[in-house]
Formats: sequence, C-alpha cells, structure tokens
Amino acid sequence: MNIPIKNVALDYFPEFKCLADKCNYTCCYQWRIDINRPDYMKVKNLRVNKEMKEKIATSFKRVKNHPRGHYAQIMLKKDGYCPFFDESRMCDLQKECGYNILPDVCKYFPRNANVSPVQRESFCSTGCEQVVNLLLARPQGLKLIEIESKGKPYMDQEYAAKKFAARPSLEFYKEIQMLFMGILQNRKYSLSHRMLLLGLAAQDLNKVTTKEQTILFIQKGLSLLEHNPEMEMQLNNLKKNISGGVLSVFKQMITHSIHKDEEIRDEYFDNMMASIYENLGIDLNKKDDLSQMELVIDMQRYNLAKKHFDEIPQTSYLMENIMVNLMIYSQFPLNWLDDKTKVWDRYLDFIIQYNIFSVLCVGYMADKADVQDLVQSIAICSRTLTHSTDFRKQLVKQWREDKLDTLAYIAYLVG
Repeated sequence: MNIPIKNVALDYFPEFKCLADKCNYTCCYQWRIDINRPDYMKVKNLRVNKEMKEKIATSFKRVKNHPRGHYAQIMLKKDGYCPFFDESRMCDLQKECGYNILPDVCKYFPRNANVSPVQRESFCSTGCEQVVNLLLARPQGLKLIEIESKGKPYMDQEYAAKKFAARPSLEFYKEIQMLFMGILQNRKYSLSHRMLLLGLAAQDLNKVTTKEQTILFIQKGLSLLEHNPEMEMQLNNLKKNISGGVLSVFKQMITHSIHKDEEIRDEYFDNMMASIYENLGIDLNKKDDLSQMELVIDMQRYNLAKKHFDEIPQTSYLMENIMVNLMIYSQFPLNWLDDKTKVWDRYLDFIIQYNIFSVLCVGYMADKADVQDLVQSIAICSRTLTHSTDFRKQLVKQWREDKLDTLAYIAYLVG
C-alpha cells in the first residue's frame, strides 16, 4: 500500500533560476556530463537539420560497463566546453529543439532530491554559483518548507516497514533530522564547536540498535540545542593543532590532483589552488608518492588570512548555510537508501568536507574582501569536492587506516 508523504525543500529552492549566459562558472565547461539511456536514445533519434544531426553524431560516447544512469557521456570539445554550448553562452540543442529535449542532468542541475520515509527533500548543489548567492541572501539561516509538486510523492508502506525493522532509528528520521539541523544552526556556539557537537551526536547515534535506544538518544540529544557554558569551556580547552589541520587539507587536495581523471581538466579549481598557494606562501614539491612529498606552509600567513576571513561579515552564516545544505544533500546522519554506510562514516565525510571548505576558502580570500569572491570559491570547491564521491570515500578510508577517525583527533584539527 502506498502512503502519501510530504514534498519539502530548503526554503531557497523555489527561488532558484539559472543565470544562463551570465554565469561565471558554467556547468557546460570542463565538467563530465553523464546521461542515461532514455535521454541518449531521445537525442540520437531527433529529426533535426543536417548540421545539428552531425553534431549529435559526434558529441556522444557510449560508456562500457556503465554504472546505473551513466549510459553515455557528452564529449567536451578541446577547449573544454560542451559541444552544444554556443557563442552566446547558451545551449543550441535547447534553442533548436526546446527545453524538454535536454538530458535530465542538463535539465535539472543543480536541482536534486532525496527520498525519506516521511518526505521528498529538494535542494540544490552549491557547485552552482547562483545557489551560493541564494544561501548568501539568508543571514537568518535555512529551513525546510513544504512545496507544491506536479505528482504527489508516496512511500510503499510494506517496504518502509521492512526498513524500520532492519534499522529502527529510521522510524524517527524526521526527529533525528531536526535534531541535527538544530545543533548545526545553534549560533550560541561557534560553527567549529557545532561541528564537534554533531560528532558527539553522531557517535551516540552510531551505537543505536533499537527503537527504545533511539528515543533515549533523541531525548539526550535535545540538551545539545541549549547553550551549556560548561560544554563550551570543554570545547575551548580542547588541544588544537591548526597547522596539522591545514596540512591535512592540502595533502588531501594534492591526492586529488594526482589521481583525478586526466580526461577532465578542472581549470577553475587549478587556478583557485594556484592563488591559494601564492596567498599562503605554500612551497610544494609534489611527488606521486605522498609519503615523499614535501609541503611547507607559512602558518603566520595562514593565521592572518583566517583573521581576515573571520572579519568578513557574511562568512559565519554563509558557511553555516553551506553545511546545512550539505546535510540535506548528503542525508546526514541517516540515509534512507544506504544500508551499508554507518552514521560515523557519514560524519567523517561531513567533517572532511567542512575542513576542506574552511581551509581553502580562508586561503583564497586572503587577498580579497569582496563576498562574491567567496561565493565563487565555494562554487568551485563544491564542483570538485561535493561531486567527487569516490575521492571522499577514499579520504574516509584513509582516515580509518591511519586511525585518525576519532572525535579526539577531529577536535585536534577542527577545534
């Protein structure tokens, strides 16, 4: 039996509108575009003029042993642009054949949605600068709102019952989601302290195996929504190693640089990293063997950059909004469809992204004060980080192997 569920979205979602030709970091440039089989066949079978027919014939590549949904790829031109991206910075396939002919990935990006036991959750990727602009326009923070939809979303009751039996905490999905959002948006603590409080909650939720334990977890977690001076003192007294956290981030980024798909260049990100290296006085002797890599960071310059970053009025609430958006995007702490990834591993992924966003944005903004530069740095970072699932999985795996996956170590880097 199918039961109706709510259709909700982060409150900026209904306002999103593509910047089109005014976009500074178009998703039609240097970004691999995977399409599914129905979209591939739909475009391939179009009745169009000879010039467009020839362009379609040479612009797609089938993917052998493709993962689900990645039946083919659009072949970027030598200059890195989509072959359908014309001189006016618009899509000539859409001009010729209309919006509905576009592959789903082009039609809907940066919009996306997750399913949960109680609601369908819509959001956007911060890989789009206009999404970051919308987050910038919300100093009051984000909230989930109910929105209209063409088709009423529903949940298979029998399927949901099986999922609840296997993971009792899922029955309290909404309550746990609101608890974690509340912790992240509790501005009585600094953002870095809130990230550690999320770790405390994730640590406890990771141990929950029964319905009764879940109820007790929620009751206990409510205390994290209040300001506790003793808790703040404990967080302030945590041993910190800012240089270790910064070094960790740059090693991770160099790992990405060494192992990324060479077929897909990332000029936006490479230029951003070059600017950061210069701003922070980073001397890099890059080698394929990371154990032999020499990395020297001028921490005095980083500390000055961090002070400058913190003095930009919008940074605090914008970084909060970025992480709230990422929380919905990644369905942290509970993912309805993912039965394998533990809550703690989901937290590690979440905190790794926070640390990378924070350090790279600080470095990039060291010689800048215009908040639009911050918007662009977040969009560029998101293109590389949020959309690189395999890279992030490798980072979590490496933290585990190096026994760095404890809250004490995370506090050492982030606190």
